[in-house]
Amino acid sequence: MILFSVFKSCFTNYFVGGVLKKGKGTRLTCCIGRHITKNAGNSIITGEGCSLTDCRFLIKGKNNKITIGNHCALKGVRFWMSGDNNEIVIDDYTTVGHNTEFATLEGTCISVGKDCMFSHDIRVRTSDSHSVLDQDGKRTNPAKDISIGNHVWIGLEVLILKGSEIKDNSVVAARSMVTKPFTKKNCLIAGAPAKELKLNINWSRDRK
Repeated sequence: MILFSVFKSCFTNYFVGGVLKKGKGTRLTCCIGRHITKNAGNSIITGEGCSLTDCRFLIKGKNNKITIGNHCALKGVRFWMSGDNNEIVIDDYTTVGHNTEFATLEGTCISVGKDCMFSHDIRVRTSDSHSVLDQDGKRTNPAKDISIGNHVWIGLEVLILKGSEIKDNSVVAARSMVTKPFTKKNCLIAGAPAKELKLNINWSRDRK
């Protein structure tokens, strides 16, 4: 049992050399980078004081970048990038629960602000992965960026699709499906597809 523990600790993380740049005090446990081509300009950068546990980074392409800010906590999160020039940015003090996936394709970006709180089983995707065509063979569903502001709470099993925008201090209720930009701050968003239910709200991590 002792030998197994030592072996596991030696191989707890695996990344292609030079791709991962870890900030001071950041701790990775059982994290793996897969399908990442060496010397292809891909990078994973973490800030200081982060905790990443059981996270998966799947990158197929060139010049893709994942940036995680200071003092973030991620557990059981999957990052999926396909194609070139994609980007995912998660800013300081954001927490993300297990079985959550961030997926960027076709040179798009997912940006998440400071002090956001993601529950679990959430999907954030900039593309449908396949084409929908009109009668002339023209594609009608291009990939689009996703923007999530500061201090946003995303409930469990939420689906956030291409072109979505969520402003500061907002809440997205459990099992909602966000498909468009919401342009107002301090907004309660809910439903499938999601709608604006209430304005002038805010939220706290504490149960007061």
